[in-house]
Amino acid sequence: MEAIVGDRVAAGLADHYLARAGYDSQQTEEPENPERPHNLWLPVDDLRDFGAHGRFDGVARSSSREFVISKHRRAFAAAAAVVLTAGVVDHVMHRVVTSI
Repeated sequence: MEAIVGDRVAAGLADHYLARAGYDSQQTEEPENPERPHNLWLPVDDLRDFGAHGRFDGVARSSSREFVISKHRRAFAAAAAVVLTAGVVDHVMHRVVTSI
């Protein structure tokens, strides 16, 4: 969500920053293990799906608010409509009561 708002506010600045820092920030100074198997052409292990795992597993999230809202869009729209309608009704009723 922050990325969408940021893109609308400062798209050029973000593009310029990522062009300068994006590639380098994905690199590491750790040497590559020459004995490490690679999966460029074939899976490393046909018997087990490693998936996308690595050193960031501890901070990774299994879901996000944006995904849940997107997946249940109709339910959230209905809830928002109910809240908005209740607020309008409350406002109108308050005006009617205070005008009497």
